[in-house]
Amino acid sequence: MQSVLAVEAAPSIENNPEFIKLLIQETELQEARGCFFIYLSREAAGFAKELLAIGELFEEIHPLVSLLSGIKGPAFYDFGLDAESGGVYLFTQSLSAFSISSEDAVTKQMALFQMEEHLVFTADEDNQFLFFTEKHNEELIRKIANAYQIEADFLVLDK
Repeated sequence: MQSVLAVEAAPSIENNPEFIKLLIQETELQEARGCFFIYLSREAAGFAKELLAIGELFEEIHPLVSLLSGIKGPAFYDFGLDAESGGVYLFTQSLSAFSISSEDAVTKQMALFQMEEHLVFTADEDNQFLFFTEKHNEELIRKIANAYQIEADFLVLDK
């Protein structure tokens, strides 16, 4: 899991291919996804923001996590973007991430069935599953884990 930044441009940028070309040439762009321009560093994202602001096209900067693979939940496209590499980007401002553990595999699987409809994305990072849900579901996930007597450990995404 890698932290990246998406600089969001106004939708009108799609009608301005010269400005997109400028961003590609002058910034350290990782990739572009519609109106979102993905950067690996704050400095690169800041420079893109400045250029977009000059062109009156800047909207917002979003923190993201980049993940290589996993399973998309029903609300994935409300909180994520597909990456060119085949991976995904998730907007972390509205999400919580957690892992679960239990000695009993059956109990763990039953809890996962209960949680499944609330998951935005399930990632397999280094043979450990990470689950992403909307922040407002965090307490619900804790209650499900408690009911099944398993551990749900939430991660800090905004480092």
